[in-house]
Amino acid sequence: MASVYQQARDKLLRTRQRLPSEKHLRLALFAAHKRREGLQWEAIMKEWNRELAVHFRSGRYSEVRNFIRDAGTAQRRVLEAAMRAGALWG
Repeated sequence: MASVYQQARDKLLRTRQRLPSEKHLRLALFAAHKRREGLQWEAIMKEWNRELAVHFRSGRYSEVRNFIRDAGTAQRRVLEAAMRAGALWG
């Protein structure tokens, strides 16, 4: 199991990864926090549009599926950046 983990980690760290933008950082945290509160995706999207979308050029969403996709991508980028920085394993 350790070798499988090491191979996956090595592959992830070798690939070129973009750092999360400010929008991605905020979207990742916002969506994770709201999901933890038990809100449905449509409600989270509406709250994002009302409160935070005005700060970003392409921040508004009209399709829930696009919001879910972008929130997931943002969370993955934030997690990958933290892994590369060693923030998760010390």
